[in-house]
Amino acid sequence: MEIINNNSENSIDKFRNGMKTLKQHIEEYLSTAEISSQEVRKFLQKTKVDDVLLTDYLIARNYDAKSAWDTIRQYGECKFQMYPELFHHKISDATRYLVETHCVGVLKNLDNFGRRIVFSDMSKWDTTKTSLDDFTVATVLAAEVFWRRPEILQNGIISICNAEGFGMAHVAQSSISGVKRMTDIAMYSYPVNMKGLYYFNMPYFFTIVFQIFKPLYPTMIQEMMFPCAYNQVPEDILKIASPDILPTWAGGNLSIEEAAEDIEFYEGHATDNGLM
Repeated sequence: MEIINNNSENSIDKFRNGMKTLKQHIEEYLSTAEISSQEVRKFLQKTKVDDVLLTDYLIARNYDAKSAWDTIRQYGECKFQMYPELFHHKISDATRYLVETHCVGVLKNLDNFGRRIVFSDMSKWDTTKTSLDDFTVATVLAAEVFWRRPEILQNGIISICNAEGFGMAHVAQSSISGVKRMTDIAMYSYPVNMKGLYYFNMPYFFTIVFQIFKPLYPTMIQEMMFPCAYNQVPEDILKIASPDILPTWAGGNLSIEEAAEDIEFYEGHATDNGLM
């Protein structure tokens, strides 16, 4: 990705043209569209004059103004109109529980291409204590805190999931509406480029759910999905990340406690971003 601190004439022109076009998209929408939510309108008006924020959107979308605009609009509509209950401003008890038990989180080290690695572990998901929406809330908070980090803006992220232990209680949580909410927010509301989705130790029930939901995703996302069954060597992930940074369930050499950031990592960044 070509970034703005590359002071070539081409890079500067791409930035200027992208910024101009992005602001035109916002202004046109504000002046012509019927916006039912005043909160969405306020968000767009504020965003339009925040050049630093708009620059981050452009960098993450490789200076594609239309893609940056679509992401901004989707974020505003999800946060203020469609799913406001999922956008918490503090680390909730459920989110703290999910992170502390290493049910969800981020690994300490980057992959071979400088990308952040986020993870989820179905074997640690106790459905009597947390729901799919709690998962979504934790994902939203992590995105709010981390998406503007340089390595994420420039390189994107990959996701790894340990599907071991996924059973009927988890199937009951996996409604189409719940998965749609998570997808709308996690994949389309932030200018974060997803570079790969890796699934390990897939049991029968998870495989069935995976096969049901996979066709609902765009082809581009489907092509990034790498399923791995029980007792299958996770060759795909080992092509892009050293086993010395991965948990054992992903073919690595570390326990999840050694591989993952702890709650203090989130608290520190949340404080820096005014979310504590």
